[in-house]
Amino acid sequence: MLKDVVLVGAAMVLASTVRSRGRTPAPVAVAAPATPRVVGTREKLAIVLAGLREECPLGELCDSHGIAVADYQQWRTEILHAAAAIDSARSARSARSARSGRSTQQELTSSPV
Repeated sequence: MLKDVVLVGAAMVLASTVRSRGRTPAPVAVAAPATPRVVGTREKLAIVLAGLREECPLGELCDSHGIAVADYQQWRTEILHAAAAIDSARSARSARSARSGRSTQQELTSSPV
C-alpha cells in the first residue's frame, strides 16, 4: 500500500514539474491502489508461527504470503498478547482451584467423626 502511495506521489511531482516548464505533460500511468488481501485467523497464526520459528527471513516470509512486514508485526503482537492473557487466566484458575481443593481437604481431615 505504501508503494502505491509513493508511486502516486512521484507521478504528481513529475506532472507538476513538467507543467512548470511550460510543456504539455504526457499522460502519467498511475497504478491503482492494491486491494488489501483478507487473511483468515488460522492463516495469520500459521504465518506468525513460521516467523517465530525463523524458517526464512521475515521479508521473504511476508513477500511469499503477499503481506506487509507491518501487518506481520501487528499480528505477532496481537497473538502474543492473547497468549499471555490465556496463560494468566489459566494460572489464576489453577490457583483458585488449588486453594479451594486445599480448604476442602482441611475440612475433611479436621472435622470430628
